[in-house]
Amino acid sequence: MRRFVLALILFLSVGCSTPGTGAGAGVTWYNPTTWFSGSAGRDSAKIGAQRDTAKDKAIEEAKLAAHETSEALKSVPDSRSTDVARDSNDTTVQLLDQATGVPSSKQLNDIKEKVRLLTSELASERAEGEKLRKEDQTRIDKLSNKLTELESAKAKADKDLAAAFERENTLANQLRNERWWSWFWRITIGITAIVGFAGWIYVRLTLGGLPTALGKSISHLRSSNPVIAEQLTGVLDVNLSPAEQKMIAMISALHR
Repeated sequence: MRRFVLALILFLSVGCSTPGTGAGAGVTWYNPTTWFSGSAGRDSAKIGAQRDTAKDKAIEEAKLAAHETSEALKSVPDSRSTDVARDSNDTTVQLLDQATGVPSSKQLNDIKEKVRLLTSELASERAEGEKLRKEDQTRIDKLSNKLTELESAKAKADKDLAAAFERENTLANQLRNERWWSWFWRITIGITAIVGFAGWIYVRLTLGGLPTALGKSISHLRSSNPVIAEQLTGVLDVNLSPAEQKMIAMISALHR
């Protein structure tokens, strides 16, 4: 039970996460040092992933639109303006294909068919082409609106994450200050205890049993054997400080 309580305290204090290497590395299950930024960080990462996915879809739509423009320009009469348009569009197609990959055969065939319908001499085919074009535009509008919403959500999530980091930093500083004061008082109390103990030892040796015993002994020797008393006094005068000599002399005089 005691080990369980200690393990629980350790878990609550330092948290729990998977090792930094191998499968599932870096997964944090519980971390008290990120109480504020943990949730905010996950929200920011989640919204960021959704935004990146929407951006990839937007680039894909732009690539298909560029291919559609390229197909439509093939049937436009030559002129300086169309030559410039073709060159610019060809560059756009080349770069988008290089960055995201060439469209599939089905996508290219659908683009050719849509352009054929839009440029057809038959009203029914042009109407069918406009219908397809409208469906594409509706899909693109939804994607554009979603991307705008995700950009705003990501900005707000990043702002919340920054605020969470600030709160954690404030808490960390507070804990560091509290720890500093805790150690300060521990050290102060420890030094005071050591000084007090040393003082007690000094007082005990100076005012306590040893000077008293020596003083009583000298007092008895002066009564029973003055010669030895004088010899002992001479020896003590050589090895003791003036204060200690004075204390022993005072105690000896009190016991005469």
